[in-house]
Amino acid sequence: MTTTNSLHILFTSDQWNNVKQLLSSGDKVVFTQDAVYRLPTIKPIDNISFFARELDCSARHIRENEHFEMINDLQWVEFCESANNILSW
Repeated sequence: MTTTNSLHILFTSDQWNNVKQLLSSGDKVVFTQDAVYRLPTIKPIDNISFFARELDCSARHIRENEHFEMINDLQWVEFCESANNILSW
């Protein structure tokens, strides 16, 4: 299944400002590893979906809130399979 969205995968929190400037409607952003530390400061952006890897959040005591959804590794793979573009930060 192919869609027109891009999947942005953040590994470090310091890349968020770069990613924000490149987001387009329908994109998904997955926060992983130390990037999850940025989640408490994330504000909603119209037509952008935010996700965080469950294991990384659990290890860093980050709790889910209304601005992002936690996903497991299978869901992350499904996002990769359905994305038109994958950008790693």
